[in-house]
Amino acid sequence: MRRLRRIAFFGLLSLALPLAAQDNATPEVVTVSATAEQSVRPDIAEILFSITVTSGTADSAATHVTEAARRVLDALRRFSIEPPTMITDGFSVQAGRTDQRTGLPFEHVAKNDFRVVVTGVESVGDVIESAVQIPSVQVRGVRFSASDLTAARDQALAAAVANAQKRARLIAELADVRLGRVLHLVVHPEGDDPGRIALQYGVQNTPPIRPQDIVVTARITVQYAVIPG
Repeated sequence: MRRLRRIAFFGLLSLALPLAAQDNATPEVVTVSATAEQSVRPDIAEILFSITVTSGTADSAATHVTEAARRVLDALRRFSIEPPTMITDGFSVQAGRTDQRTGLPFEHVAKNDFRVVVTGVESVGDVIESAVQIPSVQVRGVRFSASDLTAARDQALAAAVANAQKRARLIAELADVRLGRVLHLVVHPEGDDPGRIALQYGVQNTPPIRPQDIVVTARITVQYAVIPG
């Protein structure tokens, strides 16, 4: 569901005349800026997992970490999430504590940080609750996104342009001039504001997951020529 959330704009009437003629002359340009926002309901969730296992040998630690990750994917499949996309952010196996007499490690620590991308956000809370029951599994956070932001970007841009034109006409009317052609137009880059939730917990009660809408922003600056009234 998309809705227009907020439209804000401001205008600037610029003088671009020789100094000697500025007192009673008509301004030559009108410059306006406009910003419009469009909200989009997320439909993709990216769950960030971290698994840490300590074991006597490097092979054993790595095996247990891999097994825990497999169990996480199995938990997702139980919620009809198939096939989940798994992206590894980091995998390491390091020596832990060492024997003071021999200097050799008697434990190793394996760590696997990965993300799972799932389509559909309704069951994210239940998925996380199931996953954190697995020993050594923690959830570092959840990020939400939308599969298609093109329409929202187009609608936000159209709203920004329309309101820039409206504001420019108002300024021209107040200045007793007529609006001319567009001299310069800039579409400023704007990043999308994703809905995200930061989490850090193991086996506790899972908080409710309520993703925020993703806000798409369009911001433009337009300069118009003006014609004496």
